[in-house]
Amino acid sequence: MKFNSQNKNPKVSIIIRTKNEEQWIEQCLNKIHKQNYENYEIIIVDNKSKDTTLNKISKFKVKLVKINKFFPGDAINKGIKKSLGEIIVCLSAHCIPESDDWLKKLVRNFKDKKVAGVYGRQLPLAYSSDFDKRDLYTFFE
Repeated sequence: MKFNSQNKNPKVSIIIRTKNEEQWIEQCLNKIHKQNYENYEIIIVDNKSKDTTLNKISKFKVKLVKINKFFPGDAINKGIKKSLGEIIVCLSAHCIPESDDWLKKLVRNFKDKKVAGVYGRQLPLAYSSDFDKRDLYTFFE
């Protein structure tokens, strides 16, 4: 689908790669479903999860793509092939949107024809290790 920057409500495809993400996936999907931007689809690309990830995913409206070998770029490309959106959002299962307008804020940047891509700031969770906190604050200050 060709992107049209004049479309005020473009469809967004959120691609989430998973492998044994039972600790995070439900919280991640719940936060996505609470977004105040509603024109989106979720595509899960799962790499043979052996925990309860797939069971937790089944509670949500998502497209599921199963893969046998994980290569980060290839997994995203497989998700993109199944997408219908004008905008692609790549999200890790352990990245939990902080606010209900996270998606709306990402999308609004594309009104500017000079914008080709955006990213959101990553913040540590309360129980993140001190090393993870340091890295996130260093790279996403």
